Amino acid sequence: MSSPSDKNLRPLPKPVRLETPSRSRREPPPKREPMPRRDTANIPPLPKRERPAPPLPAPPERNLRYFEQAQRSHGHKRPVQPSAKKEKKPLSRFGKGLGYICLIACAIGLLVLGIVMLTSNNALAVYLDDTRIGYLPRNRETREWDPEYIYEHAVSRRAASVAATILVNERVFLQPVRANRRYHDTITGIITKVSEGMTYQIVATAIYVHGERIAVMRTPAMAAHVANWFTGAFETDNTLESTIEGWETRILHVSEAELDSTDAAIELLDRQVETIIPYTVRDGDTQGAIALRNGIPLGRLQADNDLTNYTIIRVGQILNIRSTRPFLLVRTTEEITRTEFIPADVITNENDQLAAGDINVILEGRDGERTVTVRLTNINGEPDSEEVIRAVIVTQPETRVVEVGTSEDAPPEWR
Repeated sequence: MSSPSDKNLRPLPKPVRLETPSRSRREPPPKREPMPRRDTANIPPLPKRERPAPPLPAPPERNLRYFEQAQRSHGHKRPVQPSAKKEKKPLSRFGKGLGYICLIACAIGLLVLGIVMLTSNNALAVYLDDTRIGYLPRNRETREWDPEYIYEHAVSRRAASVAATILVNERVFLQPVRANRRYHDTITGIITKVSEGMTYQIVATAIYVHGERIAVMRTPAMAAHVANWFTGAFETDNTLESTIEGWETRILHVSEAELDSTDAAIELLDRQVETIIPYTVRDGDTQGAIALRNGIPLGRLQADNDLTNYTIIRVGQILNIRSTRPFLLVRTTEEITRTEFIPADVITNENDQLAAGDINVILEGRDGERTVTVRLTNINGEPDSEEVIRAVIVTQPETRVVEVGTSEDAPPEWR
């Protein structure tokens, strides 16, 4: 039985069967006509992209966790949620002024620091006789380097390779400067440069005799050795003092080729020199006596003065005496003690009872004895002068008394 509502319903239409044409009956597709060329000049600009809508509220945490797990299982990554930007709070007028003041103060400080850095001295320029050797950084502890420290170490470094005493004729001085850090040298490098830039000369001891330089010794000790060699030849056990007449030593700068050995100096000094001495003829002089007095042969005296055996010399005539003497005169002083006899005094009385010529000894005297200490000066071993220092009488002399006969009539006594 049908309900009243079913009467108003329409019946469904019968399905229509669509026939599919076969392949042979398929018509070719219609030809497409080319699209007209678009005028890009008159194309209006695209509308401005609107800001995307705010994201939807996040789903509950539980559902979101399941959703993320499902996405990761399918190879999806969690989208990065854009962080919400905080709105900047505008600065007040006071804050802006304070910021400007700090910015200006920082700029002024940086400017002052730059000026100080550009004008301050950070190194020491090392000069050697007006020649700049290099730049030395200041010492971190003392902020300075001592020029004498550099000088002494440079000299010692150079002296180690020099076999003689040296003298540096330049000086080192330092001057504060501003230098680039890459130009700074180490203290060892500066000392090496200073030692290489110095000029060295050999200091030697020259031996002079009467103003004439005879030899040059390397050290004063070698010159003293030569002097001792000469004085030792004339010294005795009693010698108190020995000096060389005309000997003089001077310190001077020479080259290596000018140095002499001690043997060469001794050979130069151990020789005889000739001296011309003027001699005035005195009363009673003869050629032989003059030659004998001056210790020269007679033939040399006659040859030097154009004399012969028959030449008569006159009083006041000047003759040239050519004699040889040692190149050095060694003067030695010694004390000698010797024993001397003191002659006894003799008292002579005349006796007219005795015949003339007879002597009668009344008191037999004796000579005394004393010890004398004298200071003897020798020149090349020959006595030159002596001085009595003290005399001590050991035995007093006794006076001798004798009588001498004066009678002419008295017969002589035969004894």
